[in-house]
Formats: sequence, C-alpha cells, structure tokens
Amino acid sequence: MNRTNLQSIFKKYIDNFEILNNEKNDETYKWEIAQEFQKFDVDAEDFVEMLTHMWKVSENLIDSSQQLPFYALVEFARREPETVREMFRKLFAEEHLGDIEKQAVIDEFIASSEELRKKYYPDSRLYTNNQRSVMMYLFLRYPNSNYGYKASQAKSFADCIEFYEDWGPMTDFRLDIFSRMCEQLIEEIKKNDALMETHMSRFENTTRKLHPDENLHILTLDIIYSSQAYNFYGDMTFDPINAKSRKLYFERVAKAKELAEAVEKAKADAALLDEAKAYIVASLTKGLTVKHRVFGEGVIEECAGTIIAVHFARTDETKKLGLTVAIGNGLISLPSEEMAQKIKEYIPVLNRETQIPGNLSRAVDELQPYLEYLD
Repeated sequence: MNRTNLQSIFKKYIDNFEILNNEKNDETYKWEIAQEFQKFDVDAEDFVEMLTHMWKVSENLIDSSQQLPFYALVEFARREPETVREMFRKLFAEEHLGDIEKQAVIDEFIASSEELRKKYYPDSRLYTNNQRSVMMYLFLRYPNSNYGYKASQAKSFADCIEFYEDWGPMTDFRLDIFSRMCEQLIEEIKKNDALMETHMSRFENTTRKLHPDENLHILTLDIIYSSQAYNFYGDMTFDPINAKSRKLYFERVAKAKELAEAVEKAKADAALLDEAKAYIVASLTKGLTVKHRVFGEGVIEECAGTIIAVHFARTDETKKLGLTVAIGNGLISLPSEEMAQKIKEYIPVLNRETQIPGNLSRAVDELQPYLEYLD
C-alpha cells in the first residue's frame, strides 16, 4: 500500500470536510440514509409503499441516470409485491455471512430480479440489478458488516494507494478482495487521530438522525467516493494498475517473501551458532579432561571464548585450539556422552561459523529493496 498517497488523501478529506458537508454537497447524507434504512421492514403491511420510501430516501446513492436498479424493484413490487418482498427477506435474513454465503445470496437476488425484468421490461437494461446495486442494499441495511461499492471510484482509489489485488470487473467483483482493501483502509483510518476527530465532529451539534457507523464502513465509502468526486488526486502522480503492472507487483511480492525467508533462516543459523558457542564455553571449563585425536588426553588450562589452551601430558606441551574447528572436525572427543551428543547436534552450524555472519548480512542487504512489498 502506498501510505504516502493515502495520507495525502486523508489530509485532503480533513481540509475539505466543511466543503464536503456544506448545504450544497452534504455528503453526511450517507449516514442519514443508512440510519433510515434500519426501518426497512420486509413484513410491512404496505410493502410497496415502504419500498418506495426507501428508494426515495436513497436518492442517487444507488440509482443514476444510466441505471435504475432500485426503481426497477419498486416497479416490480407494484406488480408482484410478495415476490419482491421474499427477495429482500432472503437478502436480509442474516447480517453476518461469510463471503461465499453472501455471494450466493446476492446471486440469487440478481437472478430473481432478472426474471422480473425479462417478464415486465425485457427491453430495458436500465432496470438491471447487479452485484454493485445488491451490495448497496446490504450495505445500507447492515453497514457494520458490509461495504458500499461504487465501481469507478473504487478502481481509482485502488490505483492511487497501489492496492494490486484484482477483484475483477466493474460490477461482477470478488467480495473478499474488495473487502480486504476496505479493511486495510480502516486500519489506517483508525491510526489517524486528526481524521477520526474530524469524522466524529459530524455527529456533534446536529438534530439529524445519523447512523453511528461503529465499524467505519460508511466513512470508508465516503473517503473512496470523495477522493474521485472532489478531485483529491489532482496533484498526485500514479499510474492505473493494469495486468502488466499487477504481474510485476506480485512477482516482486513473491521475491520479497523468498528473501524474507532467507533472512529468517540466516537469523536462525546465527542464533543457533550463538547457542552452540555459549554451550561450548559453559561446558568446557578449566580442569576438564579432553582427548585429542593426535595428542591424546589433555587438561584444559584456560578458556577464552571459543579458544581453549590444553596441556597434553604425552608431549608435555600446551596447545591453543579453536573449539568450533576442533569439535566441528572431530579432533576432540569429550568426557560426557550427553555433552558429546549435544555438541554433535551443533557440528553443522559450527562448520559454517565463518560463513554465517556474512550470509546474514547479505540476506538483509538483498531484502532492503523489497521491503515495501512485504506490506
């Protein structure tokens, strides 16, 4: 994620907050609509009247001059109110659904709407419901567990913050991937105290009935929408994400993971080497008898880190030995079987003592250019 761009968007949202919510623009209406949608009653005695009210309340949040999916449902309900009632009953039956279950519910709603369209308005594409519109019904009814989706705004926002995962075509998109972008956005929103304070100010000194938006899903939609609608991108430079750039990005992500794993392995080797040295130093103490493959038995006279001075009686001379080399190459045998077995476990790392620090340093250096892809 390009956090520099994202923080720039946050600042512009804060700086333009009064403009966004003045009498002319009034973007706070999204919170008002969501609150009113809590009155959506699938069991309403006059279902058509209730649905018509909800359509009017939603203004242009769902319908537009090019598409009238919500108005279409009102028209269908005037002809078959119980059919449309049942469609919404199934759609709103469960607030908390996994992506697979939610997709199935959305698909069923779309299929039922298409049956009615083909039956009553076969030549009108204006009356087509798709995943975007159905997601908006869910979002307004259950804003704490769903996200509002406006295709072009969401795509521009993803390009700007460099969210490379592909959720698919404009209206037929993958819920899990779009949700993941929104969740990442919310994490960053919560860290920005100024943004949170600005957002919360909309609830102060007002008699308007606004949805509390506990999970910040409405704010997420508002930031994504406002970024394009109010040209927050004007002085920002970024390229649209396409198939080529997405492929390159994920290649770099894979490389970053590979290099990060190499760093972790090098760190583990370095830690094991330190552990081996510590064990050797603690175990091979002054006065301990060891046996050298060439010089026979000897007594340790001095220990200095991993260097020991051993006096060999047979030759009556003292020799300094590097423990990691002597033990790693089996030149010294130890008096305790338990100690010998433990040292044996360390031999592979001891034999690479001179290589391990360089391996770790090199692995860390190679990872540096790819750190941003470990986001």
